[in-house]
Amino acid sequence: MKATTRRKLEMGERALEFCRSNPEDTPGYTAAVERLEALIARARALAAQQREGLLETRIATERKRELRRELRKGHLDHLKRVALAAEADLPAISRKFILGRPGSYYGFRVAARKMAEEATANREILVKHGLSDAVLAGLARSLDDLEEQMDRSTLGRKSHVGASAELDRLGLEIVQVVNVMDGLNRARFAKGMEPLSAWESMRSVATRRPSVEPEAEGTVPTGEMLPAA
Repeated sequence: MKATTRRKLEMGERALEFCRSNPEDTPGYTAAVERLEALIARARALAAQQREGLLETRIATERKRELRRELRKGHLDHLKRVALAAEADLPAISRKFILGRPGSYYGFRVAARKMAEEATANREILVKHGLSDAVLAGLARSLDDLEEQMDRSTLGRKSHVGASAELDRLGLEIVQVVNVMDGLNRARFAKGMEPLSAWESMRSVATRRPSVEPEAEGTVPTGEMLPAA
């Protein structure tokens, strides 16, 4: 979650807490509070979705790395060595089992699938030169697992990216609703310095940014409000 979005959501939580502690039975104020409650509830659900998507992506990515390493050093290396030994019976067959440098998982999966097909098509001859049926079967299972992890990673990424985009939008909506409530509360507490000061503290959004963030220090993203002077 972006730091600016997180601050807006935290501000919305504080503002909602204040409004629940200082209720007012008027249609406009009630509608604004209900709208803020709905936005906060949706933001909480999206934050959970974002976290789950990130976890899924990380788990799948680690498993993909592990599978590719195992396939290269185990199953595919076995096929390559057997193919070299079978050159007398199948000239140039070893060229079909050359695996280049690690690239994308998609490219690796396509190449490994093709090697498995070649080994299966030439199984009878390759078995004479040491091909292990157990390794060939394990190769098929591992490739199925790799494909499953690739799909899992894609779905996880789609989930957390979608949640992140909607959280950014909700952050702006929350700021807009709180800005509306700001006018209402300033009118309500015009003669009460303590509640007004408490409200201003609740609805303020910090504007200083750590140096690691890309936004310039002191800038205010569109839709974000500064504490009242």
